[in-house]
Amino acid sequence: GGSPDEFGPTNGYQFFQNATYGMGKHVLRFGAQFVHLRQNYTFGIAGQIADAQFANTQGFVDGTVQLYSIAVDPKGHLPGESIDPPFGPPNFTRHYHYNEPALFIADTWRINPRLTLTPGLRWEYFGVFHSPGSEEVLDSNFYPGSGANFLVQVADGRMMRTVDAPGKLKGRFYLPDYKNFAPRMGLAYDPFGDGKTAVRAGGGLFYDRRVGWELFRAFQNPPAYSFVRLDNISLTPEIVTDQYAVFPNSSVPLSRSLVQAPDLHMRSAYTAAWNATVERELAGRLVASASYLGSSGSKLYAINNVNRVGSGGLLNATCLSTRMAADGITPIGPDYSSCPRLNSELANLSVRQNGGHSSYHALQVRLDTQPLSKIGLEFGGNYTWSHSIDNRSVSGLSLSVAETGVGYLDAFRPELDRGSSDFDVRHRLTAHFIWELPLASGANDWRRHIFRGWEFSGFFSYQTGQPFSLADFGTPDFTGERTRPRLTGTLPHRTLIHDALAPNSYLFLPVNQVYDPASGLCIADAAPFGCEVSVNGPFEHTLSRNVFRQPGLFFLNTALIKNFHLPHDAAKLQIRTEFYNLLNHPNLYVNGSSTDISTRSFTAGDGLVLPGVTASFRDNRQIVLALKIIY
Repeated sequence: GGSPDEFGPTNGYQFFQNATYGMGKHVLRFGAQFVHLRQNYTFGIAGQIADAQFANTQGFVDGTVQLYSIAVDPKGHLPGESIDPPFGPPNFTRHYHYNEPALFIADTWRINPRLTLTPGLRWEYFGVFHSPGSEEVLDSNFYPGSGANFLVQVADGRMMRTVDAPGKLKGRFYLPDYKNFAPRMGLAYDPFGDGKTAVRAGGGLFYDRRVGWELFRAFQNPPAYSFVRLDNISLTPEIVTDQYAVFPNSSVPLSRSLVQAPDLHMRSAYTAAWNATVERELAGRLVASASYLGSSGSKLYAINNVNRVGSGGLLNATCLSTRMAADGITPIGPDYSSCPRLNSELANLSVRQNGGHSSYHALQVRLDTQPLSKIGLEFGGNYTWSHSIDNRSVSGLSLSVAETGVGYLDAFRPELDRGSSDFDVRHRLTAHFIWELPLASGANDWRRHIFRGWEFSGFFSYQTGQPFSLADFGTPDFTGERTRPRLTGTLPHRTLIHDALAPNSYLFLPVNQVYDPASGLCIADAAPFGCEVSVNGPFEHTLSRNVFRQPGLFFLNTALIKNFHLPHDAAKLQIRTEFYNLLNHPNLYVNGSSTDISTRSFTAGDGLVLPGVTASFRDNRQIVLALKIIY
């Protein structure tokens, strides 16, 4: 038992030089930087500490472990081969190095007093991480085979040390990308020349470095690391003190490995972003603005398991049978349970690749005031309409309610997951104010200390709910992939029905029974939702991603402040009373664990426990008292 160690510093070395040169109407800025990074990291993962699972209580009493899992050093061997004693742990520590040089040039071109352009260009390179010195032989990756399509390439691929890789891939996890040129342009224009109206616009390309911790998981790949599972082990005192004493004094075959594979041809992700704003001063103290913002993300990073359970049936259909419903008569779809994986030498093959794409459009309207000196009031408000669309909202694991598994629904068709982003908020309204109370402004006696220096401020926020999806974790070949049920009828409407047993749980979205409680098999003709056929498809009638919306959120936070000016150094003492959720308004949140249609989450009035998306109220009022010295 216990938690594995996870720690390590990052050493960064940065060299940079910038320069500015003025010439007539131009102000040129240019520069360069070089960053060298060293990730000295010990990964705390499963296998560093052995996991022992007992079949039942009697097994615990008898000291018989049903399944014993632990990471071992495969000593350069690959899955399917055997290793000889003595047995010990692999190297859990890596010292990955990589370099990141960059160059830029930008010009502020003041064409005339009313028009300024700011063109620019940036080039940057995100280096390929690698292990230095003697650790270099520990780096390995999956190398697809030759073939007419990706299915064949996965099936014929193999694990290999990077030092043994062919051609330009030798010593590299993936090929470098030196083409990260990012042009940019900005514009500022005063159309009337009175300084009260401004038109601003801009756009450019922006490249994104790869997510380090996700790539670094490649250290788990064989032949430097292996996760071994042994069954029916008898506990002994030696095993308690030495977790590797469980192994016999003979050869042990290596289990199929979970592989973390950076795509050999992974490119740098980038976003094209653009915006335009019109701003106008009104009545001397008010400033109104309207803005449009847009962006399009391409080659975004994502993790995708391309070697799913039964995926060999996609290449060779002779292993397929028919999956039947609980009635034993109705066919549901193809059954992959007798099929191997595409690559039978490996378990899950999680490829870090450029499968993501996104788009974003927003309209913002804003009104602000400059401080109104006579009454000491400043306020403003902002409304945003926006829509964010993508096929995956994070590159790796996500704790979002909208997440229904890792990767894509279809390992080979990421476009099926296109929908509203997990964080999409269609409407958002905010307002704020700061009021310095003009009390006893002319007093110099005791009233000055009591009535002057008071401030009252507040922030209001309302937004419509973010989207979420339904999952089907009951799919028989499910191992963590993204899943969704089939849509077989009309989408249900939201409700708010109290759970008969749970005090703060409400049925938010009714879901029909999809699996037969007795057999666990799919119910024939279930509607409006039916079980997912397989993580390998087909997906023609699968529910679209993020078609449902969570409830909206409302907040009102305020603060009452009293300032006391201190006699020295222009300092002041501030006493603050902050009220978070002043009105004690409860917000309703969807419970993420209830979005799985194979799980019964709601207790009806008749005592039956049924599937259904539930929600609970949260966000009580909080009061904070604080004392600050400002100088």
